[in-house]
Amino acid sequence: TEEIVEDYAERVYRAIQRSGKSYEELSHEIGLSMNDLRAIAHGYREPTIKEARKLEKYFKITLIERAETEIEKKPSIPRDYEPTLGDIANIRIKKRKKK
Repeated sequence: TEEIVEDYAERVYRAIQRSGKSYEELSHEIGLSMNDLRAIAHGYREPTIKEARKLEKYFKITLIERAETEIEKKPSIPRDYEPTLGDIANIRIKKRKKK
């Protein structure tokens, strides 16, 4: 999955400052509205992935990072496992708590 970096606003704002262009000029060149560009640069709203790609391409900055999702693996029970009395008691207690 892809995520927007936490400091996106700071990166976009610095890129805008470096460009020396107005929000109006940039909005026409990038393809975002002036209000959207200003809101993203000042951190009022996070850009969508599509908007972030446009900004990355235009300013040559990084706004999207890959997020590694960890898949939780259920513990598996061996086939030759025989439960003890303690295991059975714990199972019954858990079943009671669910109700």
